[in-house]
Amino acid sequence: RILTMTFEEGGYISDIENIHKLNLNAADVSRLVSTVFCEQTYRHGFVHCDPHEANLLVRKHPNQPGKPQLVLLDHGLYRSLDNDFRRNYTRLWQALVLGDVQGIEVMCRKLNAGEAYTLLAAMLTMRPWDDITGDSIEKLGGKKSVADSLLLQSYAKKYFKEIS
Repeated sequence: RILTMTFEEGGYISDIENIHKLNLNAADVSRLVSTVFCEQTYRHGFVHCDPHEANLLVRKHPNQPGKPQLVLLDHGLYRSLDNDFRRNYTRLWQALVLGDVQGIEVMCRKLNAGEAYTLLAAMLTMRPWDDITGDSIEKLGGKKSVADSLLLQSYAKKYFKEIS
């Protein structure tokens, strides 16, 4: 193995002041991050496994004025997803977005979550089960409350023996 390192310019993806200073649109930055990771996960099945904010930089795109360029750092851990997993995971997210309870349960079971399918759904969305399956258009958006956080912690306690 050979390790190659370079210095890359850019500001942290979470530094909204820097994004504004670069005259970039925060919505464009958000859309780019979403597109990059969705392409990795759902289309290519080759995923960067450490995508925290210190490993994601943003800078002005050198060839597209006014557009952001994403810089991914720390390429030490990637995972290839087999086609069955990738398709089931894609279908799970579709069911989560649509609030399709039966689809969520079926896909979670195919991903070996078993009876803990509500926990897996809550972990992936960082939302309580009732929000995931509710009718509100806001169900997967916005900030979660302290009560939501406490409810998610109670899920973990409930299913601890099954997931450990």
